[in-house]
Amino acid sequence: MRMIGFINPNLRALENGLAASREIEFTFAHTLDQLRDSAGSAEAALVSNSTYTGAVAEILNAASGLRWIQTTSIGFEALSAHPPRPGIVVTNAAGLKAPTVAEHAMTLLLA
Repeated sequence: MRMIGFINPNLRALENGLAASREIEFTFAHTLDQLRDSAGSAEAALVSNSTYTGAVAEILNAASGLRWIQTTSIGFEALSAHPPRPGIVVTNAAGLKAPTVAEHAMTLLLA
């Protein structure tokens, strides 16, 4: 599977780990031009809520092979504002921070 990443610069540490995958070919775009050049051959996209804008949505919607968008965030706010075309599955990172939130809540209760 070919996957394109257009993520928040704070998450760029993910690039090395994902690039080492043998099952998925990752390409990371750091600019809209790089995203435009690489999105055409991608089957999946990894995006941050903060980087998903109308311009990014337009580029991804034009990528005919794109079938899946994975967000690095828990919510879908940006994707709701600029929805992907029909036929693209969107998934998020729901539950990712649940243990941390639960621990924080317990700490506040004990305090």
